Amino acid sequence: MRNERASAEKNAGKLAEKERAAKAGLSAVYGKYGIPEGTDPEKLQRDRFSADGSEREIASAKKEAEEFIAKNGLTERPMGEAKDISVLESRREELATEVSRADGEISDIEDRVSELGKRRAELEEAEARYAEYVRKYDAAIKAKELLEQAEQNILDRYVRPVKDRFDHYITVLEGTFGEKASMDGDFRIRFESEGLMRSDMHLSAGQRAVCSLCFRLAMTDNMFGKEKPFVIMDDPFVELDNKHMASAAKALGLLAADRQIIYLCCHDSRKAK
Repeated sequence: MRNERASAEKNAGKLAEKERAAKAGLSAVYGKYGIPEGTDPEKLQRDRFSADGSEREIASAKKEAEEFIAKNGLTERPMGEAKDISVLESRREELATEVSRADGEISDIEDRVSELGKRRAELEEAEARYAEYVRKYDAAIKAKELLEQAEQNILDRYVRPVKDRFDHYITVLEGTFGEKASMDGDFRIRFESEGLMRSDMHLSAGQRAVCSLCFRLAMTDNMFGKEKPFVIMDDPFVELDNKHMASAAKALGLLAADRQIIYLCCHDSRKAK
């Protein structure tokens, strides 16, 4: 046992000596290449492998560059024209100004594009309103045409026949009326006096009574058509003077030629002789 212990101590001493020698050698390497003390040797080994790989890549790239130069005849390095730094700076400022101006123009264009969208929407809305107005206008024009046609139909069917018969009877009673009168499409009575057409506001009570009689006879003709119903007149000429009453009596004789007339009066002066 004692011998084994002595042998082990001897071997341990040798190993310690080798360790010190290795550390001394490692310190020398660290000092030579400026590597910090305590750096892991395994890391140095990995870095070495990486450096070797980089050297190979550099050598390969250098070889490719030399082949490219030889292939394209690039035997001399091109010499660029020397530029004054102030000129380059001035040009840079000019370009910066142009870029700023372009940015402003772009911003303005973007604003216009945005405004254009609004205007387009307003235009579409205005066009829609215009189309609606056109539709309403067309409808109004059509309604106007239909109303005018309806009015004309009413005039032709109802108003004109009454007007024509009124004009007929007022002509028969013209001597009684004392003026030349007529009726318009709105049933308004107008008469001619001293070369002017006047409204019925200027008629006397007797003349208005004659107009009323003519209108009633015209309405009767249009209501009964070809039939001739009897007519009862209850003192229609009470407002006439004796001169015009004589004309009225004569006119009654003409009217009674094609119809039966029952004439009533309250005084002998009103008799239809």
